[in-house]
Amino acid sequence: MQGLIPVKPGYFLPENVVQKMIELYPELEQTFENALQVEAGYFLSDEGVVGLANFIKDLEDENVRLELLAEKLNSALEKEREVTQMAIEEKDRVISLQSEQLKDYKELLNYPNKDYDLLEKAGQAASIITFLLLIANI
Repeated sequence: MQGLIPVKPGYFLPENVVQKMIELYPELEQTFENALQVEAGYFLSDEGVVGLANFIKDLEDENVRLELLAEKLNSALEKEREVTQMAIEEKDRVISLQSEQLKDYKELLNYPNKDYDLLEKAGQAASIITFLLLIANI
């Protein structure tokens, strides 16, 4: 409560200080409407000073609450960034694996499959044997 000048039985605030306070906190205007305005400023009774002190205390409490909220939000944002980074890395890994799988598949398509040739020859041999058995049974 700087700027207060004790005057029995109350306190005096210079007008420039009061105007700045009202400019920053318009809700204080009512407090100073109830104060006695003198030539160079405002005279506050003890009740007015208590009201002003309560207002300042409320502002300090709100400031502490907002600082805690800001800390929580910053922490949540940091965790969100970490999770997002992990998701991006996992996505990149999946894309890399799919690309590798596609490359392997293309190699298989271009590679002559010897097992297929063997199966085809075995199928032809089975057809010939079946044909010969049919002829032998006739």
